[in-house]
Amino acid sequence: DRINLIEINDINNICDLGHDYHTTIQFWFCTFGHFQDEITKLADYCNNYSNMSKIIYPIIGHKPYGGPNYFNIVNRLISKDKYINTDFFTHNKKILKLKNLSVITHGFSEETFHMFPRHSVNKLLNSVKKTSEKTIGKVFITRNIATHLPRNLSNQKEIEDYFIKKNFTVINPENISYEPFINTIRDASIVVITWGGALTNMMYLKENTKVYILKSKSYMHENICLFEKIINRLNLKINIIKSVNNVITLDKIDTIK
Repeated sequence: DRINLIEINDINNICDLGHDYHTTIQFWFCTFGHFQDEITKLADYCNNYSNMSKIIYPIIGHKPYGGPNYFNIVNRLISKDKYINTDFFTHNKKILKLKNLSVITHGFSEETFHMFPRHSVNKLLNSVKKTSEKTIGKVFITRNIATHLPRNLSNQKEIEDYFIKKNFTVINPENISYEPFINTIRDASIVVITWGGALTNMMYLKENTKVYILKSKSYMHENICLFEKIINRLNLKINIIKSVNNVITLDKIDTIK
């Protein structure tokens, strides 16, 4: 139906990208977790195999994780002259016309799915200047209420209050900018995190970090093997705490040391 609505012969509907080589990637849902996975893979591919190519990738219009952090990450990985945000054209109902396009496959069974290539991760970390020599030891990464599916633990507020009392730094990457978030978690010795797209932030952790993952009911069907590449590369010490009836009682998280 969308194709039938396109006025293919109307020159005003066409944006000609010229004869440059372009690269894009198969993308999943419009979430920050998949965005981090896809954009780090794209940047790594173009750095290693196709340095002359321009990258085509949509920055979706909604604003999870602070919204501007999408562009913050893109600007750190890809120079502005090599990045084309297709959202700009498609929201204005434009057809992209181009001559040379490489499309990277990105299925969950592929070796590079959730890999978070070292080159891209190091480039991101090196782009964020450390603002303090003081290391934050224990961090709980919380989240806003999910808008597309029921993802939150039923007693999330109780858990947040508990960690505050235990002198954890409680941080929500959806409500702050990129730089302070990275500087909070990059050298932490213990990180507690909720299951979901936030797990992609494990790529910023130092080696041998203890990671406790709180798993809500909606994620019980997922397996941690999806993230085994980054876990193994950084030798992260993973502990998974599962909810019962979508609640994780405080006695379960009291074991976190």
